[in-house]
This record gives sequence, C-alpha cells and structure tokens, in this order.
Amino acid sequence: MQQALRRALGELMQQYADLTGKLPPNLGDADNAMRDALQALGAGHDSDAAAGEQKAIEALQKGGRSMSMQMAQQFGRGQGDEQGDDQGDDEGQDGSGDQAGNQDGDGYGGQQYGNDRGRGTRPWDVPHGRAERRADDRRDPLGRPLREGTSGSDESGDVQVPEKMEEARTRAIQEELRRRDADRTRPQPELEYLERLLKQF
Repeated sequence: MQQALRRALGELMQQYADLTGKLPPNLGDADNAMRDALQALGAGHDSDAAAGEQKAIEALQKGGRSMSMQMAQQFGRGQGDEQGDDQGDDEGQDGSGDQAGNQDGDGYGGQQYGNDRGRGTRPWDVPHGRAERRADDRRDPLGRPLREGTSGSDESGDVQVPEKMEEARTRAIQEELRRRDADRTRPQPELEYLERLLKQF
C-alpha cells in the first residue's frame, strides 16, 4: 500500500513539474516520510511507522496548498500579460485616431471633433465591439471573467480552479482507499493501516 502511494505521489510530482517547472518541497518531504514509514513498518516498529504516516499526511496537505498558490499565481500572471498586450494594441489604435483627428479637425466644429476623434467621442469613430470587448476582458487574479457590476468572479468560466483539481485528486485517493478497505481478504495489518489512512480524510 505504501509503495502504491509513493508511486502515485511520484507521478503527481512529475506532472506538476512538467506544468509549472517547479516542485513544492513539501511533496518531497512527503515522499521521504512515506519511505521512512515503509521501512519502519517492515521492521515491525509500528509506532515509528505511524509517526511517519502522520508526517507524510501533513507534508501532503502543505504541498497541496503550495501547489494551489503557485498555480493560481501562474494563471493570474498569464492573464495579466495577455490583457497588457491587448491594452497596448488598443492604445496604439487610439494614438492613430488622435493623429487623424488633429489633421481632419478643420471647418465647422473641427476643433471639437478633430481633437476628440481619437478618444472615440463620436459613435462612428469607435471600432465595433471594442467597448464590449474591454468589459468582457476583465478578469480576477485566477483568470476568471468578472460579472458586470460585481467584484466577484463568474463561476461558470472555463478556467479550472486549482482548488478543484486538488479536491478531485483527494477524492480519487479516498475512493481507492475505500475500495481496498472493502476487500476483507486482505491481510489484517494492511486493513488496519487502510482504516488509519481513511480517518485522516
């Protein structure tokens, strides 16, 4: 059982490193604690094995929180860079409008319309859909679109929240532990160990 958990943890660490280029140190601590618990269990030192198991669980919890924070920062930074590029493009287009407005601002009302043309005060000077696009591009730090008139996020967005990914992994581990615990043909020490793990959830 310990070996299966260590293999699953190793795969999780590799997948996370591939996504972010980083590895939370707590996951490494969890792997070491699992290894120590496995060695203690093999030597018949139940108290040392239980202590190692508890240490591994705490390290996994800390590693999960660290992963969530790093992924949230990565998603937020990526959305911020994208919005910055879009804003720069819009400002460049507005600058062209100012120049054209100053050149064309002659004749009746030329002072008013010529100076304001680049700022989009006349309906025909505003590119179609720009105002709607700017309103729709507003995002929260996790990259989720914001609803009009609220400071909260749109939960129906297509950005997967890191906390949901962590919850899904936790549920998968719980289901696997319960499946094995339901197999009463397993050795009694293994069943007792599975029950101790399930109590941590």
